[in-house]
Amino acid sequence: MATNPADPDRLAVGVDVERIERAEASLDKFIEARVRERSEQESIEGLWAASDRKDRERRRQDLREAWSLYHDHMSRLHGSLSEEHRTKSEALCDAQRE
Repeated sequence: MATNPADPDRLAVGVDVERIERAEASLDKFIEARVRERSEQESIEGLWAASDRKDRERRRQDLREAWSLYHDHMSRLHGSLSEEHRTKSEALCDAQRE
């Protein structure tokens, strides 16, 4: 009796079907685990990137505030120095006229 090679129920000589099925199941588990790990990793990276953006924006805001305070201080200081020099200049001009 001849067997049809296209018959799915045909067993090849020397092939351990159970072993092949176990290997396929093992590969499927491995692939599924890698997909889960990659998904988790991408989720962690996304959370890290969002946190990093918030931290950088907070840092930029802190620096803007610090520079604003610095420039306010320098403006008051130079205004005060300007007034002091104007007063001295006027006093010297008044003394010269006398």
